[in-house]
Amino acid sequence: MSDFIGSGRVLDVIIALTVLEALGLIAWRRGRGAWDIIGHLAAGMCLALAFRLSTLGASWIWVAACLAAAGITHLIDTARRWNR
Repeated sequence: MSDFIGSGRVLDVIIALTVLEALGLIAWRRGRGAWDIIGHLAAGMCLALAFRLSTLGASWIWVAACLAAAGITHLIDTARRWNR
């Protein structure tokens, strides 16, 4: 188990489950209201990707791009909720 977590493969599973969750929500809600939770999932997904890329030794540019995308998606989601 510590190999699974230490190698970063646990992040692959988390990313895959998050994608499945997003697709399931969109299918279940048929698009209506699903975007309310997709904003949260997108920000979290970007953070998980940044972490995974850093564990793989990817270039800092890719990690920074994922972190910037997480911030942008979070701001968009917050703005959508604030305007309600």
